[in-house]
Amino acid sequence: MPSWEKQSVSPDRSGISSISKAEEELQKFKLAVENASDHIIITNENAVILYANKAVERITGFSQKEVVGKKAGTKELWGGMMPREFYETMWETIKNRKKVFTGEVQNRRKNGEIYTALASISPVLGDNGAVRFFVGIERDITKEKAIDLAKTEFVSLASHQLRTPLTAINWYSEMLLSGDVGPLSEEQSRYLKEVYKGSQRMVRLVNDLLNVSRLEAGGLIVEPVPAKIDSLIAASIKEGKFSVGAEKEIPVRFERSKEETKLAVDSELLNQVFRNLINNAVRYCSGRPNPKVEVSLDKRPVDGVNSLVIEVRDNGIGIPKLEQGRVFEKFFRASNAQKAAAGGTGLGLYISKTVVEKWGGKIWFESEEGKDTAFYVTIPLTGMVFQKGEKKLA
Repeated sequence: MPSWEKQSVSPDRSGISSISKAEEELQKFKLAVENASDHIIITNENAVILYANKAVERITGFSQKEVVGKKAGTKELWGGMMPREFYETMWETIKNRKKVFTGEVQNRRKNGEIYTALASISPVLGDNGAVRFFVGIERDITKEKAIDLAKTEFVSLASHQLRTPLTAINWYSEMLLSGDVGPLSEEQSRYLKEVYKGSQRMVRLVNDLLNVSRLEAGGLIVEPVPAKIDSLIAASIKEGKFSVGAEKEIPVRFERSKEETKLAVDSELLNQVFRNLINNAVRYCSGRPNPKVEVSLDKRPVDGVNSLVIEVRDNGIGIPKLEQGRVFEKFFRASNAQKAAAGGTGLGLYISKTVVEKWGGKIWFESEEGKDTAFYVTIPLTGMVFQKGEKKLA
């Protein structure tokens, strides 16, 4: 089997060739990865392939003999299909910053078939801190991507089909409850209110599922226009009537800035994220004595970016420390949240995080179980990042 030992090298001052040293350093690694299921290569500092495991041929179609001695990531082999900016970022990360680079790449097999891989490239440094080798690992995720796309398309289709009957149920329920078609008895009204509440919950779930499918399919539209942020938030709170059930409305206090903040934002996306955060805050502080939700704005640098920071704070149940790392996962609800309030989908924060990052902002939280929670969302003071696309959120 051809191997990297056969590459020509120059002896170092000790009289021992540098490739012999490399063999000593990497021999155990080679033995460990030879039969790994992932495609693994070792290159020199100029990306010339010194070693390739058996999975390289299985995934790319190129034999070990064909790839050793050639440069990785070029059209001569399986690479060279990504935009120039992708490779510039990759080289800046692994060669200059000497950090691990991870990303999805489009590659081409020897037979011309295009496939998607999740790639990770790690620099191996010598004693002097200089890059000696790169270790590249790729996993073919073409099938996983196809399955995810099929699931997304199914959810989108099912959500669209469910919206029509739910709209009819809501409309007729509202007509009956308002007395437009005649008076209802107290018992009939009570039953109908439960039907209406259940239908509203289903509408929220369908909209959340539809939004997730749209976000994961890509192409979300972000259309920023100049707007007064304080006024947008105040209007959203006024129109929201945030409550738990029909009988209990939770006060939402907004501390307006002394000077109105004007930024270029997509008001629909901002409202979507803001309402998700407020709804969560209201839901999880409703059972507490004197429940309250406070909203405030502040301008300050966040990760080196001058930003408007929106804070939503509640005095609710808090988030258990051991579960805080999963808060933005799809369908995740903390254990105490499941006990405190029914009806949550576990999608609101996932949607919010995805949307905030699309517009160039950041979202995070601080929480202590049994005390309070504060969520923070940023908008760059230069405004949201404009993004072309085909889809708005539901």
